Amino acid sequence: MKNLLLTFSLCLSATLAWSAPSIETDLKNYLQDNELMPQTGDFAGELIENDEKRTLVFLTPEQKRLYNIDESDIAVANFRHVGKFYIATIPAINMGEYNNLESISPLIEDATFVKASWAGKVRPETASVEVHSEMLFNLKDTAKIELVFNQDEVKFLEKPIALSGAVLSIEAIRGKKSLDAEFMPAGLGYNFAVGHRIYSLAEREIKYSKAKDTTFKSYKLDFSNTISNRGDIRPQDYLFYWGLRMSDLYGRSQTYNLLQNNCTNRLFDILDMALSYNNDKGGKIDFSAINESYVSWINQDLDNVIAFLVKMKAAKDGIEYPAEVQQLITSKGKDLTLNTLDQMAISTGAENNPKNFLYQLPMFIEGHLKARGLIK
Repeated sequence: MKNLLLTFSLCLSATLAWSAPSIETDLKNYLQDNELMPQTGDFAGELIENDEKRTLVFLTPEQKRLYNIDESDIAVANFRHVGKFYIATIPAINMGEYNNLESISPLIEDATFVKASWAGKVRPETASVEVHSEMLFNLKDTAKIELVFNQDEVKFLEKPIALSGAVLSIEAIRGKKSLDAEFMPAGLGYNFAVGHRIYSLAEREIKYSKAKDTTFKSYKLDFSNTISNRGDIRPQDYLFYWGLRMSDLYGRSQTYNLLQNNCTNRLFDILDMALSYNNDKGGKIDFSAINESYVSWINQDLDNVIAFLVKMKAAKDGIEYPAEVQQLITSKGKDLTLNTLDQMAISTGAENNPKNFLYQLPMFIEGHLKARGLIK
């Protein structure tokens, strides 16, 4: 009988240990400490850095119980705020048993698309080209992001930190051994990882406090003629949810490329997955707005970009081009780009798929937002 009781006791202990993992064990799930840089790039074999640029991980109901979080509320790990990672919950977003979305109470007050020109103060000529895109979300007074557990210090907070906003930023990520690698020209190849990051507005302020040369242009999004692709949820709320979902789904598994897989086109992917535009026009995207944006950029910014490139080329070759030559290069460049607009629209299939038409280039963000009715 004693042996039978001992066996039963050991089995029960093993079962309890399996069904109730410790917090210390669970936290290891979120470290993202064994992910490799793209194997096709210059940093193949390196681990992706995980001290700063982690992505969100959705918690399961079992994991939520560890942190005393209501199982019906969405909960994520790796939410970064003022230099630390936290387990966070958003009570306005309710999830089902398998992390399927159930409902969202009114959550987002407003959303803003931001173009951050990282060298805007020192190279204004190329400010329209050297751009990082991101989206800022301000929450309603009745809704908050609540940080409940400090992952770095392995401790519960005496009182949750309530945040009233967040940033969605899709970023290139370097390797642990190449943190100082120059963005260019490596960003033109398949060298960096890319992560769908969401973090606090305070964390964003810290980031840009170190980027003194950055200038910003903001577009507050207008959702009045937009519906979500799930009709029972407001478009701005569903958009924010899709940002969370893509961070969990893609994590840091993709490869960055400045011209093909970057902060701009992946951000528009999230917009397009969440929203249906121009509701009063049958949801169609107005491609003429993108054409107008293209022509406007050529007339207003292309001269400066070409002049800068000519100057850079001349400095590299140790020569100086006469003013007439510079004018000729600029004139020919504008003629070429204008004359190829119609052909480009046809060859890229723009009438069927907006992703194929100047979709990845930050110079045409205004046109794509206008085409979707998100700005006037």
